[in-house]
Amino acid sequence: MRKLILLLIISIFASCSKNDDSIIQEENIIGAWENLQTISNEQVESGGDVNLFIRQELTFLNDGTFDWLFSIENSDNGDNLGYIMRQTGEFQINENSLIVEFDRYQSERDAESNKYNPILLSNLVLVDENINADYSIVLNNNNNTLLFDFPSCNNNQNTTCPADMEFTRFE
Repeated sequence: MRKLILLLIISIFASCSKNDDSIIQEENIIGAWENLQTISNEQVESGGDVNLFIRQELTFLNDGTFDWLFSIENSDNGDNLGYIMRQTGEFQINENSLIVEFDRYQSERDAESNKYNPILLSNLVLVDENINADYSIVLNNNNNTLLFDFPSCNNNQNTTCPADMEFTRFE
């Protein structure tokens, strides 16, 4: 009878324990990540007749800071045409949430054509300060793929719904 009670107590504690395998540890996201998105050259000032993509480079540092760069690149030869946005600030991980506070810098977009205007990184202009955001994230592929899992907008036409973004670790 004692063995049965002991077994019951152990099974209760075991069933209540949290599965730490799915919880993201901060040290697992430290490093550099990238995401590439093809865009039309018609979306870029002086885009010319080349194939273009937006490169997002997201770097998390050990000191709890991050730098998120958005540049336009020629996908034919890899040339960087310039930067369109930078977000820099502090981060923390709370289970599967990435909590950030950051400042946003951007290039100007042509008001009439709404085209990206890639420029030198040092020429980006501060447009927003102390922005707070909370992203649901998932690490896959032996911690080499970082997925930003955005909630569905449930067809709410008044809301812009971002697609999930997948970043790949790079050195």
